[in-house]
Amino acid sequence: MHAATGRLTILNRTATAIGVVAIAGALTLAIFFAGIPVFGPVNDVCGLLVAALSGVLVALTVMQQLVPRLAGLVGLTGSVIGVLGSVLVLVHLTGWFFAGLVSTVGLALIGVWLVVFSRRASGPPRWLVLGQVTGWLMTVGLVALPGVFLGLDDDRTAPAWIWVAYVSWIGTAAGYPAWALWLGRLRSTAGVAVALKGEG
Repeated sequence: MHAATGRLTILNRTATAIGVVAIAGALTLAIFFAGIPVFGPVNDVCGLLVAALSGVLVALTVMQQLVPRLAGLVGLTGSVIGVLGSVLVLVHLTGWFFAGLVSTVGLALIGVWLVVFSRRASGPPRWLVLGQVTGWLMTVGLVALPGVFLGLDDDRTAPAWIWVAYVSWIGTAAGYPAWALWLGRLRSTAGVAVALKGEG
């Protein structure tokens, strides 16, 4: 009982951290576009932290057998790619556009994990629906994958279809932090958040 409570507490705190940092990232991005460029790197750091913390959350769900290992591997891969995208722009290895595409692909893979987790977890119905809708929105970011392979790094000449990928940020910037903060508030280990619907 105590062990289960401890595991849920770690999930709670990790999820809460994701929600707080994701909201901070959205706010700093808005401030950056409002004309205060110093917040650009702050936003990039927030993106790095969200990806890294998401990897921790994914790992926790795998260790507790809350998702299949394949879904966990997809989510962890997304975490690594998301971190890489932030690093690319922070150290000026690429422009912001290419780095954004990389991060978008990484978050899309985290979205795949989120869909699987939300389908297998039990908990408040609206929280589960939010997780699935958010996850599916995030997976739209996979549209950016060809752009990564093409090395697109200029928003002025990028093909129109690549912008479809940024629909995924509705899930990343709004749905994901809301879902994560909600998970951070779930306290019961009996049928809430960390219990599976079934072992299949």
